[in-house]
Amino acid sequence: MSALPLAANSTKHSSHQLLAGELDLKFVRVNAEMSQLGKLMQFNLVKQCGHNIHFENADVFAEYVQLFF
Repeated sequence: MSALPLAANSTKHSSHQLLAGELDLKFVRVNAEMSQLGKLMQFNLVKQCGHNIHFENADVFAEYVQLFF
């Protein structure tokens, strides 16, 4: 699986990066709700992944981790 580009609205300035794989419907809903709680919450949906983003698309997960730091 090739790495997918980061979401267009991702920034290094967000303190709370919320990630969910698009196939993990529970956490898509939970993170979408959490992202509405504050302007520092950034919800990023990772395409073609379920619950285990770090395993299913390690390259994209690593990009989000680097973005956080």
